[in-house]
Amino acid sequence: MILERTIAPVFAANCYVLAAGPGEPALVVDPGAGAARGALALLRSNRLTLGAILLTHGHADHVWDAQALIETAQGLLTSDDAVDVPVYIPEPDRYRLEEPDITTGISANGMSFTDMAGTPWRQPADIRIFPGDGFSRAIELVPGIALRAIPAPGHSEGSTLFFFEARLADNSLLYEAEVIEDDPST
Repeated sequence: MILERTIAPVFAANCYVLAAGPGEPALVVDPGAGAARGALALLRSNRLTLGAILLTHGHADHVWDAQALIETAQGLLTSDDAVDVPVYIPEPDRYRLEEPDITTGISANGMSFTDMAGTPWRQPADIRIFPGDGFSRAIELVPGIALRAIPAPGHSEGSTLFFFEARLADNSLLYEAEVIEDDPST
């Protein structure tokens, strides 16, 4: 089991990469603004493919780099390997992915979230509602990563906690990725 974290530069939101093992499809959780680079470094260092993205809620600081990560990860594959990458979000927050800067309402020093992120919002192509049966039993969005959802409205109406079952005995520590190169092809 692989469980690693990188931190999005804008608002320091945690972004996690989970996979059953090296070379497997990965589930990336909450790729906030600027997190694509760190998540990509974790994918590459563990020889993982991007299998799916899971959003715990729809605020801009947790969703902003979802499409950027998909495009960059797909760009590293041959055309024969490329597949659609679904982005799962709890149903009550689905509307937030239409324009997360506006629906989140984050601003600082007269700057919108788009200004702080430094990139425009790009809506993911394959947005899916997190499956309803995942609230009553564990389901796999990628092979080997079983998650069960618990609604936790308050932070946003769709805020959700995700619990997973896995052996972490092989991972005594959680490692953070430090991106050294700007060019993802390096």
